[in-house]
Amino acid sequence: MTEFRFDDPEQYVHGTPFAEFARLRREAPFAWHEASQVRGDGFWLATRHRDVVAISRDPARFATHAPILADPLPRALWATFPSLAMIADNLMTFGPEQHARFRPLATAMLAPASLLAMENRVRAVCARIVDDVSGRAGFDFGSEVALRIPVEILFGVFLGVPDDDLARMRDCVLTINAMDDPVFCQHGAGVIEAAKALYEYGFALFSRLRAEPPGPTLLSTLVHGEAPQGMTPEQFFLVYWFPLMAGAFDTTASTIAGGVRALLEHPEQLRRLREDPSLIPEAVDELVRWVSPVVYFRRTATQDVEYEGHRIRRGQKVVLCYASANRDEEVFANPDVLDVGRKPNRHVAFGYGPHYCPGGRIGSLVVRLFLEAYLDRIAELELDGPATYTRSAWMNRIWSMPVRHRAGVPAAGAAA
Repeated sequence: MTEFRFDDPEQYVHGTPFAEFARLRREAPFAWHEASQVRGDGFWLATRHRDVVAISRDPARFATHAPILADPLPRALWATFPSLAMIADNLMTFGPEQHARFRPLATAMLAPASLLAMENRVRAVCARIVDDVSGRAGFDFGSEVALRIPVEILFGVFLGVPDDDLARMRDCVLTINAMDDPVFCQHGAGVIEAAKALYEYGFALFSRLRAEPPGPTLLSTLVHGEAPQGMTPEQFFLVYWFPLMAGAFDTTASTIAGGVRALLEHPEQLRRLREDPSLIPEAVDELVRWVSPVVYFRRTATQDVEYEGHRIRRGQKVVLCYASANRDEEVFANPDVLDVGRKPNRHVAFGYGPHYCPGGRIGSLVVRLFLEAYLDRIAELELDGPATYTRSAWMNRIWSMPVRHRAGVPAAGAAA
């Protein structure tokens, strides 16, 4: 049997290896792993829910610093290019003091009342995207539905990126978020170019929005907000620009693609939803738990720490495996069973503690409204071939997922 290497992207080409994570929870729930694919000596890996929660609650000793293990570029370059510094130094990577300073605005911008004001627009976009494919015998659900939704809703509706720029910004974020993929690890120029384009576009958009009256989008709210003392408005904008563009993009697309795949593979659960749509809110949480779109986030020890009988040295990497925690038998009854009515559901797919992702609210809203449109407008589907995943140990992203309408069941809108 081939030894499982957590940081090896090849182990994830067919989806997240949940069976291996279950073995680690049984045999070595918190242990040191030698690096096989990444720079450095290795890392501590936490696979149990309780360890992920405990370490997430302790940012003073376990700082965010950098979110992933793989590093396609030498660390010196991250400070050399302002566009790369934008990725390395923002709301997602700030230490406790900086994070406490900037987090409240992000929370306020993504408050339930703010999201509710956008709900009708989001519902309309979901319906339009679903209608575009509902009358066709077969289509690629990954590229034609799951990836379109965050582009048109997160970028377009919530952030206000103009339609003509959506595809370019999508490509930038897809490249940056897939930097764990060997293609990007071997050819770091792709990451540099994508970061440069996103950085320059952000500044151009900032200047345009700054010259306009305040509008209803999140970016307009941010641009016209008051920067803290000692920080220029542009610097203030960059603190949020990358997290807003990249933070909820893959989590939303991956949950929609992986969630629909799960429902097609568990038709009795899809039938429950069709018969009782009131379960949709619980189904959203369950699909997020089931898919676990972000496999892990990394922390770095800020001091020598004794934890679970282990001596963690200052500067060592500590990896929080959300995907494993979300299948932990200590927390979830029958964790490998999809249950769209699961309640309570203590998943940590959006993180935990001070760095819980505020964009999770947007993602959950979008997935909920998508499910409503799907159940209302699409007849019975079935998988029409294998799904294609990103070769990444960090992001559980489905690129392509061919589907077709089930034999004998006409596509919605098809002639009788």
